[in-house]
Amino acid sequence: MWLNPKSTLLAMCLAMTGMTAMSDAKAALASRSLAANASGTCQSALPVYDVNIRKRPRAIQNEGDSAAFVTCSYYSQGLDIQSTSNPSSLRVYASVVDGVEDSLTCTLVMGNGDGPSTYIVKTISLAATGELAVIWWDSTDFPNPPPSGLFSISCNLTPGVGIRYSVIRFKEEDL
Repeated sequence: MWLNPKSTLLAMCLAMTGMTAMSDAKAALASRSLAANASGTCQSALPVYDVNIRKRPRAIQNEGDSAAFVTCSYYSQGLDIQSTSNPSSLRVYASVVDGVEDSLTCTLVMGNGDGPSTYIVKTISLAATGELAVIWWDSTDFPNPPPSGLFSISCNLTPGVGIRYSVIRFKEEDL
């Protein structure tokens, strides 16, 4: 097979230009979500609350007669204050299981044991129908810069209230 020298030279130049452009390109940041059932991320805050809290496969709920606190901790890809992989939002989905209208109050805690922490309290109403309600925190709630990429929440589950699941949003390099 006969190759035209001009065509071969042109093909080589185009290939080299493409390789150079690829090596100079920066990876784009893509938005990602990580969802988890509350039974995997939450636990009762003290042994005394264990009698009220029931971990079901798809929820953690208060089936007792008095309020109980649960703590939910989440994984983070970013730890440094300026990391682009730090979570950008946390959404927690909850409902009542006893048919009684109620509310849910949770405190988001940002930070680790070595430095400053940020506490952000939010309350939502829960319909008697058992419809899911969402309590969320996003970048408008966080200090700039946030103290770290580590997130936990503490929630006061009154009798009949359950946390179903949560969703964390973050960015990562899309290669």
